[in-house]
Amino acid sequence: MLQNLSRNLSIDAAYGPHNKQLAAIKPMQRHRFIAAWLHDAIKPQRQRDRVARAFATHSIDAVRRCAVVWLEFLLQMSLAKRLKGVRLFAADVHFGMREIAWMARCTPP
Repeated sequence: MLQNLSRNLSIDAAYGPHNKQLAAIKPMQRHRFIAAWLHDAIKPQRQRDRVARAFATHSIDAVRRCAVVWLEFLLQMSLAKRLKGVRLFAADVHFGMREIAWMARCTPP
């Protein structure tokens, strides 16, 4: 997934996490690791916003998870703004997405 996303976003995946690093991370925590790497690799903020919107509406739930995790990175957001941000994900058809949306909502500012 990381190679496909980085290729689509024109990011050099060679500088990102390698398969050995990802294999050491529990499967349900890999999306957090990948989201953090992509968030840091994508600059400027305008491009991050564009990518976040694309992730939020992606057909693959693992990619949508990255968008939810990005909300957690915006720690300066008020609780009201975070609730508004996770609304789309809280109504997702995939149970895992709804659960991750709940966790993102609970992350302290």
